[in-house]
Amino acid sequence: MSWNQEANIRCLLSYACPQLWSQLAATNAPDRRYCKECNRDVYLVRDEEDFFQHAAHGHCVAVPIVPEASGWEGPLTGSPSRTWR
Repeated sequence: MSWNQEANIRCLLSYACPQLWSQLAATNAPDRRYCKECNRDVYLVRDEEDFFQHAAHGHCVAVPIVPEASGWEGPLTGSPSRTWR
């Protein structure tokens, strides 16, 4: 999946984390990394349904974004807002 070509996820984060997906510790699951700053797993979401499932469980997520438009490299990490859908 290309971060800026196939992902089209409408979402709202209640907290945008300064940590980069590429700098989080790898786990035994390719779609999950570990943040040593907050001691939580971060889940890579592939679509809106995936985003909302993780939001319902209170998980931190990494959301693919368009690097050209944002100036950000790789997925944006943070905590999903539970009030937006």
